[in-house]
Amino acid sequence: MKVKLKNIQKNPHRNFDLNPIDQNKIEKLKESIERTDFWDNIMARPKGNLFELAYGHHRLEVLKQICGDNYTIEVIVRNLNDDQMLQIMTNENNDWYSSSANKHEVISAAKKLHPEYNNKEIAELLNINPSYVSHYKAISKAIEGNYFDKSIIKEVENYHNLSVVASQVIKNKTEKKDIKQIYERSMKYARQALNRSIITKKDFDNAFKDIQNEIILLKKEPKTQE
Repeated sequence: MKVKLKNIQKNPHRNFDLNPIDQNKIEKLKESIERTDFWDNIMARPKGNLFELAYGHHRLEVLKQICGDNYTIEVIVRNLNDDQMLQIMTNENNDWYSSSANKHEVISAAKKLHPEYNNKEIAELLNINPSYVSHYKAISKAIEGNYFDKSIIKEVENYHNLSVVASQVIKNKTEKKDIKQIYERSMKYARQALNRSIITKKDFDNAFKDIQNEIILLKKEPKTQE
């Protein structure tokens, strides 16, 4: 079906506040489309006189920037339910396994869609490892309590690590400005211990204590006279 870009809305499960459009991806797609032209592969469901996008949000944004809102494209239209819209959005995202923002976005959407589901049922709905869902609670608590923001979610790509950071930030009442530094030092502790790629609460605590001690020592150092 031919549809104008202005009549295509985002997937109702897509949360641009939590997981914004990636500008680097936009620029790469622009170069690709301008070089090889656009390939028709966008799916949506009807919503009144409009359409809700199942996947392809970055491609849609690039087309709007290049061609304008009145540009018409061929869209695959399917009568998809809410579960299917969420599953398609999850499965289509090639960066899902390397992005904490993607994971938290879809798990949040699934929990909102099915508040009665337990972690195992959420994992089955999304076809993901249940361990991902187990990390959701601590991360949500940190976000809702304003302990950290989107920049930390983007920085800590490993979802397990993000849950450790979340729980430890709340426990230690860590200031936002210090989180990145403590996380990076936590990773150094992890790599030194059997070259681990994930951090533990102990790694974070050690890094936190190191930095706190350094701050105390700096305050105690006498100022040099000019």
